[in-house]
Amino acid sequence: MTLWDRGGADAAVEQHVAVSAWAFPQPINWDQVQARLNTEERTSIGPVSSAMHVFETWISAGDRKGEHILVELRDGGRPPAFAFIDYAYSMSQVWGGPDAQTGAVQSVLPAGRDQGALETMAEAIASIKNEVIDEIVTQIPVSFLPVDKRGTILNNLIGRKCGIRGLVGL
Repeated sequence: MTLWDRGGADAAVEQHVAVSAWAFPQPINWDQVQARLNTEERTSIGPVSSAMHVFETWISAGDRKGEHILVELRDGGRPPAFAFIDYAYSMSQVWGGPDAQTGAVQSVLPAGRDQGALETMAEAIASIKNEVIDEIVTQIPVSFLPVDKRGTILNNLIGRKCGIRGLVGL
C-alpha cells in the first residue's frame, strides 16, 4: 500500500490523500460485471455484502457505488472475489464532529442478508480494543490527517463500535 499526497500543499486548500493497493490483476467493477454473474455467483455475494455492510456502517461510508466495488472473476468454480474501494474521506466527510449520529448505510450489492456474516463482523468490530484503533489511526502522519480530523475519527470509531449491532438491525 502507498499513502500519497494528491495536492493541497496550500494551507487554505484541503489536502487530498490516497492509500492505494492492487486488489486484483484485472479487476472489473460491479456495474460492469453484475449481468455476467450466474445464480450461484450471485448467491456467493451474501456473506461478503453483509460483512461489508456492517463495516461500512461503522465507518459511515454512505457514498458506496457499484464502481467502488472491484470484482475478480475466478476460474475453477471458485466464487468471485470482491474489493471495496473508496474515493473520499468516508469518516471525515460525514463526521463533522465527535459523537456523530449517523445510521446504517445501504449496500449496493443485491444479496440477501447473511445473518452469520452480520453477527460475525459486528462482534469483530465490537471486540477491537480502543488502543488498537488509536494505534492504526495515529500511524497516519499529521501532514496527511490533521489532528482535529484524527480526533473526530478516533472518537466516532470508538464510540460507534459498541452500538454497531443496533445500527445494522441485529
